[in-house]
Amino acid sequence: MLSSDKHVETVAQLIEAVKDYLGQRVEYARLDLAERAVRLLTAIALYALLLFVLIIVVVLLSLGLVAWLSHHVGFTAAFLLVAALHIVVLLLVWAFRKPWIERPLVRRLAHLLLD
Repeated sequence: MLSSDKHVETVAQLIEAVKDYLGQRVEYARLDLAERAVRLLTAIALYALLLFVLIIVVVLLSLGLVAWLSHHVGFTAAFLLVAALHIVVLLLVWAFRKPWIERPLVRRLAHLLLD
């Protein structure tokens, strides 16, 4: 009878240890998910801020280029030339969007989420 009580106690301890282990694994998974989410949101916020600053810089440089060109070719022609330059840059970015944008973005996101 004594050995049977000992086995029941051992099984009860084992069940308690398994419950504790599973609880810790769930908590670890939640913390890991929270860390990955924070890292992803931080990266998105950083890229959004960089994009915002880049847009401001491009607008200001474009206006400066228009002002400089307007002394040489006239105001309207300067705006048309800068618009044509923007169209050429847009076509280049569109043509090389996979190696310049998609692949690095996928690599970065995969590194953030799988690391």
